Amino acid sequence: MRVGILIIVIITFLIGCKSNSEPKDLLPPSKMENVLTDILLAESFAESYLTIDTTRKLKEFYDQELNKVIAVHKISQKQLRSSMEYYKSRPEILKVILDSVNNKAIREKDKVYKEVIEKRHLQKSK
Repeated sequence: MRVGILIIVIITFLIGCKSNSEPKDLLPPSKMENVLTDILLAESFAESYLTIDTTRKLKEFYDQELNKVIAVHKISQKQLRSSMEYYKSRPEILKVILDSVNNKAIREKDKVYKEVIEKRHLQKSK
């Protein structure tokens, strides 16, 4: 019986510790999608750039790019961090956001590839 009471107390404690409230400065899902898309682009740019300029450190360069994204979206690091923590605790919402980011990236990649192919086709026909 004591074990049962202990389990109930532990479960109650764990449930009570989980915050169900939204942070006051929560980024709405559509804005979070845009921010995450730009963060992924910045990360990709940083990695691509550093293959050219190996004298720079990835973490420092990535942090600079991340700060640019934060400035463009007019948010704070704290706001981004608290929003990410909130969405990570709600995987059903985060999945929708990340699916949208992924779909946007696929559409953009397809658009770029199409432009490159069209440009090559035009060059060959000249």
